[in-house]
Amino acid sequence: MTNSAEFNWFGSPDHYVQGKNILLNSADILRPYGKKFLLLADKSVYAAAGQKFQEYLTHNQFTVDYVEFNGESSLTEIERVTKIAQEKGSDVIIGLGGGKTLDTSKGIANKLNIANIICPSAASCDASCIKLSIIYTENHEFVKYLFYAHHPVLIMADTQVIAQAPTRTLLAGIGDAFSTYYEGLEVAKSHGHTLAGGHPTDAGLAVAKQCADTLWKYAYQALEAAEHNTVTHALEKVIEANILLSGLGAEGAGLAAAHSIYDGFSVLKGDPAKFRHGEEVALGVMIQLMLVGTPQKELDKFIEFLLTCGFPLTKKDFHLDQVSQEDLEAFAEKATDKGETIENMSFKVTPAMILEALAGADAAVTHYKKTHTVHPVFVDNVFEKQVGMLV
Repeated sequence: MTNSAEFNWFGSPDHYVQGKNILLNSADILRPYGKKFLLLADKSVYAAAGQKFQEYLTHNQFTVDYVEFNGESSLTEIERVTKIAQEKGSDVIIGLGGGKTLDTSKGIANKLNIANIICPSAASCDASCIKLSIIYTENHEFVKYLFYAHHPVLIMADTQVIAQAPTRTLLAGIGDAFSTYYEGLEVAKSHGHTLAGGHPTDAGLAVAKQCADTLWKYAYQALEAAEHNTVTHALEKVIEANILLSGLGAEGAGLAAAHSIYDGFSVLKGDPAKFRHGEEVALGVMIQLMLVGTPQKELDKFIEFLLTCGFPLTKKDFHLDQVSQEDLEAFAEKATDKGETIENMSFKVTPAMILEALAGADAAVTHYKKTHTVHPVFVDNVFEKQVGMLV
């Protein structure tokens, strides 16, 4: 009997709706899913968008119980909020916030076997559209991917809300989304396994390519719009790429080395642990490009794009130059753990190869900076000062 993982898989949420001011015009969209909502959001997102959303829903005859998210997508947090949802008799879990809030809402809804509606407050990652959660310890060490039987039933991306988020969240989403196609190419080469549960599909890779094409075309303009908290055509395009195209592409085409590099960061303490998911994934893209032997001319195009967006890309940028050799080796070991998506590469990658590729990427980017003038669209003063000041 053939294992189901040996078939080609593609999955998606039931519906994706994007536009300006959707949250405060969503009653007709939400009514088919239930009447008793549990709204999960952290304190800052609730103050910025959640309270008005709750008041709007209440005015439209929905019952809405707000629960404050504690900040970590952990099994403990999923259990805590699941008990509250049971006590309240909730029939829909709404996640409003960033990736960890959304991942936690998915875990709760799947434990209760009820509808999950996702409302990203930033286009910082593609967690919205994927039927899994990234699970961490309470101390933010990566534990595992938690896979579910069902996707969220609805994604509502309110571009007015997302435009108010810090520009750095959009940058992080671009880094996460930018990896999708290039990781998918490696999975296709190896005939590896995707997040959907089987082998990649042509549809998944086509969506991933559209995601990359959109970012090459619109990323700079979108970052400019985000800096001014303005919804433009370019920002709408990049929000769709970061949330929808990247999510469908990651699930349908698969992940490889770049996301394993992100997981490697989870064992580091101090400054290197304080970067965002997509920033670390962008470095992972560079490491993957080194691993596959990307020709210099093509490599320079990636370096130019990522630096112009505003990504940190060198060991110094990430404060990895201050990390002990022992910790660097632990980072590389974690990135190549059994079960990591790096196993989808078209060749076996060892911890030593990770460290060599990291050194190679660092040298390539450092040389590019010395020989080219780069004008980043987004300049985060935090990067220019001390990464240790990040929160």
